[in-house]
Amino acid sequence: MENKLILFDVDDTIIDHGSPKSKIPKETRFAIKALKKKGYCVGLATGRSFPHIAYVMKTLELDTAVSFGGHLVTHQGKDIFKQAIDREESSRLIKKIIHTPFPMIAIDEKNIYIKDLFGRVRKELFRNENILEGEEPVVGITPIKKLDTIPRDYLSMMIFRQYGLKQLDFKKLDFNAWGKKGYEVYSKGISKLSGIQFLANYLNIPMNQVYVFGDSYNDLHMLEHIKNSVAVGNGVKEAKAVASYVSPPISEGGILTACYHLGLLEEQQ
Repeated sequence: MENKLILFDVDDTIIDHGSPKSKIPKETRFAIKALKKKGYCVGLATGRSFPHIAYVMKTLELDTAVSFGGHLVTHQGKDIFKQAIDREESSRLIKKIIHTPFPMIAIDEKNIYIKDLFGRVRKELFRNENILEGEEPVVGITPIKKLDTIPRDYLSMMIFRQYGLKQLDFKKLDFNAWGKKGYEVYSKGISKLSGIQFLANYLNIPMNQVYVFGDSYNDLHMLEHIKNSVAVGNGVKEAKAVASYVSPPISEGGILTACYHLGLLEEQQ
């Protein structure tokens, strides 16, 4: 049997945030356990920082992840790829925004730095209903600090709300629009897709044996350019437009249904 690499986004793909309390549906837990039992390499592909997926990985007994939107790739407890956002250009970007009313967040491996004039970002980080039962809140895992212009090795950045950036001013950065919410900022050429490609090459798994599941704007590259891609039915329309297959919503067993549809699992299991 040829090995397969199967990667899931976290929020609204693995975790159902649509219920009163966030949860991983039982059908999703069953599907991941069954995929692992077949010997496939199963992991996460997420925009979250690595510390903020540790509980999910422990819960699902996973040891492989593309995190920070592709800036960090880990396998079996080892970092196999890491690239910080360019220090000079990220610092210059912060200086452009620091005196505007636009919120911004930047994350390195140990801290979250926020620019949050009206407190909206901090309020979102403190929302306990968006964490799994037994999981520590974001603010308990990672210190929250005020964003400043000191250059750091950030692995994730986001500008909230649309902002009239001249992207050509930043030769080493990519800006990924998050609907009308704002922009995610990446190193040039880095995305979930690039992280997945690196991981597949590291594991010597051909891309036609890679399967990805996602729901949102930072999933678009991987959903469009990986042959075996699934957008869950509760995802944004842009994700569903580019994926190879659209499953039912995750609250209706969409992950398990997709695994049956793709032949990854047999229904009699």
